[in-house]
Amino acid sequence: MEFILNSNEQPMVEEILKLHPEEYCLIRLTSTMLQKSIIDASGFIRSLFKGGNIIDYSVHPQGGENKIVKTSILLENKSYKLETSFYRPHTKKGDPRFWILGLKQLHLVQANDTPYHLVDIASLES
Repeated sequence: MEFILNSNEQPMVEEILKLHPEEYCLIRLTSTMLQKSIIDASGFIRSLFKGGNIIDYSVHPQGGENKIVKTSILLENKSYKLETSFYRPHTKKGDPRFWILGLKQLHLVQANDTPYHLVDIASLES
């Protein structure tokens, strides 16, 4: 499947490339993601998180009690300091998931949006 940038996403990608030109991933939020408050971590995303020392899902234990939370920034017309949770549920073979906490409650995005999200800002600030 080819990911084609829309007119709103192109400037965002240019900003991402200024901050982190090596690797990034774009995710368009679906209504299901927003309703269920989960984003499945695809193979590419898992690789990106592992390489960035954010989480290695291959060794992370299943269960909500093992969830980890890291500080992150969401840029959607303005900057919001939020937290992102990373976990593997007991169900569905522990398919890796993550979620930006407060995303729905703050009404920051809608379905089909592609928010600009930086995880683990402490490593970016050093």
